[in-house]
Amino acid sequence: MRAAARITYDVDDRPPLVEAVPLGIQHVTAMLLSNVTVPLLAAGAIGLTGGTTAALVQMALLMAGVATIVQSYPIGIVGGRIPMVMGTSMIFLAAIIGIGREYGLAMVFGACLAASVIEIVLGVSIARLKRLFPPLVNSIVVMLIGLTLIPVGMDYAAGGRGAEDYGSLTNLGIAATVLLVTLLLNRFARGLLASASVLIGVVVGYLVAAGLGRVDFSPLSEAAWFSLPLPLRFGLEFAWAPILLMAFAYVITTMETVGDISGVLAAVGREPTEAELRGGLVADGAMSGLAALFSAFPNTSYSQNVGLVNFTGVASRHVTAIGGMFLVALGLVPKVGALFATVPAAVIGGGGLIMFAMIFSSGASIFHRSAEASRRNLVILAVSIGLGLGVELRPDVLQNLSAGLRTLFGSGLVTGGVTALVLNLALPMDQRAAGRRYERVRTPGARDALTGLFNRGFFDEVLPLELARSDRSGLPTSLILADLDHFKAVNDRYGHQEGDRVLRTFARALIDSLRSADVACRFGGEEFAVILPHAAGPAARQLAGRIRERMAVLSSEAEPPMAQVTATVGIATFPREATTAEELIRLADERLYEGKRTGRDRVVGGR
Repeated sequence: MRAAARITYDVDDRPPLVEAVPLGIQHVTAMLLSNVTVPLLAAGAIGLTGGTTAALVQMALLMAGVATIVQSYPIGIVGGRIPMVMGTSMIFLAAIIGIGREYGLAMVFGACLAASVIEIVLGVSIARLKRLFPPLVNSIVVMLIGLTLIPVGMDYAAGGRGAEDYGSLTNLGIAATVLLVTLLLNRFARGLLASASVLIGVVVGYLVAAGLGRVDFSPLSEAAWFSLPLPLRFGLEFAWAPILLMAFAYVITTMETVGDISGVLAAVGREPTEAELRGGLVADGAMSGLAALFSAFPNTSYSQNVGLVNFTGVASRHVTAIGGMFLVALGLVPKVGALFATVPAAVIGGGGLIMFAMIFSSGASIFHRSAEASRRNLVILAVSIGLGLGVELRPDVLQNLSAGLRTLFGSGLVTGGVTALVLNLALPMDQRAAGRRYERVRTPGARDALTGLFNRGFFDEVLPLELARSDRSGLPTSLILADLDHFKAVNDRYGHQEGDRVLRTFARALIDSLRSADVACRFGGEEFAVILPHAAGPAARQLAGRIRERMAVLSSEAEPPMAQVTATVGIATFPREATTAEELIRLADERLYEGKRTGRDRVVGGR
């Protein structure tokens, strides 16, 4: 059964070949330019020859196709059985350029191979590690990727770093032509013309450059029509600093892939299963390691193809597999790679500037959509961006460090990203951020006088707003309902003052355990509710466990000694299990009382 009326083909549906083939080609056209841009930019920035550039492009096409096919048709645990198009990742570009300039291509591919194990490990244990990389950290890293690549785009637009005609009016005019055509099509065109605006802009720029005699066709004439891939063409070398630098990029692309898997399955109205997430991430890492052996840069999921699935309603993994087969075919024809190698630097720069700036915009969008603009988060954003750009713009500040540390922390992505990760873990979260997010909610006396948490009236107004926000972002929201076990016996035996003390202690356990975006409320009596934006069931279950553990610690440390009270928890998730606020509350409540019936002191739901 299809998940939604707008879906033409679900994940396991097989469209007729007469439809599937053009749909597969459409996926190739959507990602082709982005896939070849990374090797083109890296080759130019490192200073490689035309023949080497063509070989890198050829392998990028081939390995993108292989990785796409494996995502559709898994090999063991490698692959998610999902409609995910894979390609060379822009996230790795800054690291590739930095390592390549200092050590050479063999070290680049050695680092890509060794560090790919990181993503495989993360894929196997993603449920436990995902909370370390919330939208705040991810958004900062994505912004830094765009910001640190913009100077590379400017160098290309000027003719390429070290070019004799660097900054000539001809180079700048060609880049401006690409930029202008792309912007006009993106703004005023419709359908395919708009979605392929960057590709069309590059084609126009290429024709202009050819007319001006700026295209060297010699790599095309020298290339063969057919060639099988050769492993270890450029060799492998290993050093700890390049491996760590590349490992950090793998951590970031892991979180990007989690978002893309969630996005592509949102098209069919559901969240990814744990097996789909695990298989998709393991394929990301394993295929990137395989790519390194065949002299291709790491692969990851392509967000533009996620958008294409949602736009067309065609979510069949068999369609994306056909797209992968076309990429493999292109990768076996060296003349295709050689053709891309003839694209002048100024043409690449005009398209690259737009793509890099859009990467920054994507990060800003993640922050706006999924992170709160609280003072704490803005401080983390400012310090991380400041340090990341600081080492990029003034690398001499690290001149007294060893060569390995300079390579590692000379990357603004690493310095800024690590800063964001550490500050997010170190700086305390303030539940008042949730209150500021809902300043428009005018519930009189929104706080519970005894516990200091939000009250039931506030909860009733905020839950529908949060679900609407979740619906817009395409991310899940979970609800926790918790009830203190045998609380009446505490009041009867120890008195209401001791009961009030237990309630305040549980409220403290909630506040200590929650993220800044979560909304904790006293639901009534000894029952509490927690709204968890952008949290799926497993994440909510983990949080429920932390709350119960924190309550046990606070109870044992209380002075004077306090009555030991456990809690039973019910969890429900929007929109996977319920599509309205009423359904969500009812399901969480049913699970809470199922826990009561089956022995108390347990969590039900969140699987």
